Amino acid sequence: NADEENLTFLSVARVDVGKRVDLNFKLLRALAIARPSTTIRWIHIGDGPLIADLRRVVSSDAPKNLIVELKGALRNEHVQQIYTSEPIDWTMLLSDGEGLPIAVCESLSYGVPVVATMVRGTDEIVDDDCGLPLPNNPEPEEFVRGILPYLDSPVRFQRLRNGAVEHWNKN
Repeated sequence: NADEENLTFLSVARVDVGKRVDLNFKLLRALAIARPSTTIRWIHIGDGPLIADLRRVVSSDAPKNLIVELKGALRNEHVQQIYTSEPIDWTMLLSDGEGLPIAVCESLSYGVPVVATMVRGTDEIVDDDCGLPLPNNPEPEEFVRGILPYLDSPVRFQRLRNGAVEHWNKN
């Protein structure tokens, strides 16, 4: 469902300093501004000490074409239901360090490419064949520049989706 008119991003993480969920918003805001004709939907699952700050920023600073759904904490079966019932195009995990991120593993198993910072943990499972690797402290422009080729080419995007499933099956 990577048509340019509608894109859906999913993130599943605790809303705290280390998970940097606010960075998801900054990057998606930049993409929404760069692509005003595209409706970008961001579904975030997770709660934590910074959720009120995130709600405040999102409510005051989201462009019209960026729809944000902060769902709070959900049981894993509800997360699985979202993967099977929603048109998830990408997942995001921009934390400053991980163990083995289960959210990324789940995403790949559903054939959903991952936008992730190349930090301990994610650098072991996300690469150019299954996602969009970003530096540890990505600038919004780096994200926009990196994702545009996939938004502009359905063939390239499908290759990434196929790569996500292959990566999951192989590893």
